[in-house]
Amino acid sequence: MSKFSKDKFERAITTGAKVLGGDLDVDVVFIGNRAFTNGSTITIPSLPEDVELTLDQVNIARGYYHHEAAHIRYTDFDVYSKTVGLLRESGEEQKAEMCNVVEDCFIEREWMKEFAGSHKMLSIIHRTIDQNSYSAFLDKDQDKFEWWDIGLCAIQWRDGQEKGYDPMFRDRCLDMLTPEQRHKLEGWYDLVRSVTCTADCMKVAQQIVDEMFEHDHSDTMSELKSIEERMDNWDNLTQEEKDKLVEDSMKAGDKAEADQKTGNGKVYVPSLDLAKVLQGDDGGSGKKPQQEMTYRPFTTQYDKIYDRNNWEEDHWHIAEKVFGDKADTEYQKVMKSHNSTVSVMQRKIQRAFGAHDLRGWEGGHETGRLDARMLTQAYQGNSNVHRIRTASQEVSTSVQIVIDGSSSMNYANLQMCILASAAVCKTLEAIGGECEIIFMPGGDANIYPEPLKMAVRKASEDGNTRFTRGTPITNICIKGFEDRLSRCRSALGNIVNGTCGTTPLHEVIHQSYRRLLPRNTNRKIQLLVTDGGPDNNLLCSEAINHVRSKDIEVVGIGIGADYIGEWCDRNVVVRNIDDFGTAVMDDFARMLLGERFNAKNERRKIA
Repeated sequence: MSKFSKDKFERAITTGAKVLGGDLDVDVVFIGNRAFTNGSTITIPSLPEDVELTLDQVNIARGYYHHEAAHIRYTDFDVYSKTVGLLRESGEEQKAEMCNVVEDCFIEREWMKEFAGSHKMLSIIHRTIDQNSYSAFLDKDQDKFEWWDIGLCAIQWRDGQEKGYDPMFRDRCLDMLTPEQRHKLEGWYDLVRSVTCTADCMKVAQQIVDEMFEHDHSDTMSELKSIEERMDNWDNLTQEEKDKLVEDSMKAGDKAEADQKTGNGKVYVPSLDLAKVLQGDDGGSGKKPQQEMTYRPFTTQYDKIYDRNNWEEDHWHIAEKVFGDKADTEYQKVMKSHNSTVSVMQRKIQRAFGAHDLRGWEGGHETGRLDARMLTQAYQGNSNVHRIRTASQEVSTSVQIVIDGSSSMNYANLQMCILASAAVCKTLEAIGGECEIIFMPGGDANIYPEPLKMAVRKASEDGNTRFTRGTPITNICIKGFEDRLSRCRSALGNIVNGTCGTTPLHEVIHQSYRRLLPRNTNRKIQLLVTDGGPDNNLLCSEAINHVRSKDIEVVGIGIGADYIGEWCDRNVVVRNIDDFGTAVMDDFARMLLGERFNAKNERRKIA
């Protein structure tokens, strides 16, 4: 069965949004744990990093998006919000909920006139809701349900039947109604068919609830009258009949008392908990959610990586410090002191790659040296069993360097990072590889758009504290994979002015590896440079393991000590700038060549 990762899921949903967006101008965001719309933005719950969704789950989310897009297209939100708000203030919850049900019937009817292809996905949503309703009413184990209990669902079930949605659970639900109730339901659904706008929906919904209540009340009065008549014959009843009469009298009294509440009673509301569905809970059948990572941001929708093209957008003072000064003074200062060492290391690695490439072999030729792996084919008469030497001019490798920008990174430590980053970039440029440099200040750019504020308020109302962070994160791309180092020297040198905050290493790992993953190279390596332990060891280890599971090699570079090495594929510890350059380049060359190598032809010394 096809599986969707978090990224693939979000792309699938946002692609649908763009298709409809030309007409609707609708945004889709992935925030928090509640699904809702405010009339212009559709909010879908944010997912764990390691989630794997089925096609059914993705189609439910697509159906939800189409349903909410229909609200945006056809619902008059001013009329709807005012009417429902007043009903809730006066305690008439049944009428408020029925307004939503009738409005849903109306907007889906109009939507499918224009977008008939939505039928399948809307049908999946209704099947899920019907399944939840069926389970809820089945648990009540009643012979007959009052309209007060079942009225909201009944209108929705009848609408699903009208639109030809999946009948699996809906027909079972309709079978719970008595023949008399089915007849009454047809009359009320005729009213639903007649609506042409939101104002009509509000009027019809309240009329239906009034008539449902009147019908329930009439049944209650008839029942009480029957009990009174039986009471008049008390002396002639057997003990068993008396006990039954007392029981019926108590039930009728409770029902009459409930009737007097005229809308204050709590009723079952047909609904879909999209967050539970996407987390692996089918929303009502008892299936447990899939295991997920501890890491769960409230949203990644507004996370941002600034670069030399967009750094002015939000006026973040850190980005301004890194990109604002175009002079490469700091970069030149570091390179002037250690350029000879870097040049020697770079040339020796390049020569090593040249020699290494000459040792390559290519099989499948009619002439050359017999390939020992092809002996069976040679015995069978195949002539393409020889190999020849080949030389490759490039190394197919993408390297992403992530530099800790927390407050503890002092000037000397940052000079080490500048030197090593420049050496890696120059080497890769010379041998055909590619490199990106990400700088991680521990602060954020204070990006709080309105959809995020609204979602935070709703989460606060729910008392939700499940998330590992609630605000967006921001980092800086000093050099992109497509950039030449010569164009990024000033920004690389200016990282000495951009430190702040703590070390949320797990956050930048999750954010940055997505830029590395799609690179069209044979090997992908992430170098993590830090001078201290991460803010959260559990989240950091999870993040590194997650990246490694994507066939990305992770190298930890600890300044002063080993902080993350136990979770990485390789680890280097350095203590001074000379040692940093040599140790990092030695280990980097060994990774690429897969053999012993010393960039300075010296015994490797790592204090």
